[in-house]
Amino acid sequence: MNTFSKFVAIVSTLALLGQGCARPPAPTTDGARSARGGCENPYYPMRPDSSITYRMTGSGMTSQYTASFLPPSGGSNRVQYVFTVDGESLTLNQDFTCTNGTLSARGYADFSSLLGGQGFRYETESVEGFFLPADLDVGSEWETTYRMIVRTDHPQFKELMDGRRQTLRMKNKIVGRERVSVPAGTFEALKMQSEATVESDLGAGFTITFTNDNWLVRDVGLVKSSGGAEGYTSVTEAVEINR
Repeated sequence: MNTFSKFVAIVSTLALLGQGCARPPAPTTDGARSARGGCENPYYPMRPDSSITYRMTGSGMTSQYTASFLPPSGGSNRVQYVFTVDGESLTLNQDFTCTNGTLSARGYADFSSLLGGQGFRYETESVEGFFLPADLDVGSEWETTYRMIVRTDHPQFKELMDGRRQTLRMKNKIVGRERVSVPAGTFEALKMQSEATVESDLGAGFTITFTNDNWLVRDVGLVKSSGGAEGYTSVTEAVEINR
């Protein structure tokens, strides 16, 4: 696995925690809100002032992050991710629109910056599909395609990588119901399988296909994620839930 493909595998696996991000073609009206505000997708409730803390392990790396749901503003619902890596904190924001419980994300959550110090970032060119449908059940399927441009200011990689394009095609399916245990507790969950194919013209160009299993709990959200690609694997588990 070369340097370019390893970079993409790590970033893409991290991105699956947020299921990538989509820029909707036009502004939408926030529907389905609880009394506290936010978007009431049954399996991804974005209730203001709630949070979930996760521990992520894989390939010799252990880190922790907290996803906090902020009050709606300007027609968007925001998730703020605060990562702790090697004793340092990194904050990323991800904005969503919500229509009758169906979530669409406004721009790619740039997890590439977690790799640290290299100045990598992604710009979202276009997206087809949405983040998460309102009605999920066993057998539900949906697809999403994200087209991005890689950017870097790093002098060693700028000529090779800046302006290169990358496409992420995802197929998601709810395959069953399972009881899942994580440090935060034991839950009845929907199990979602995601298969993603990354096509990139970084370096000489390459294609990677990777899979991820995700466990979604009604009125809670994501409690566990497991998967990877080409030798890189990770497991993410909820360790504290504040709903």
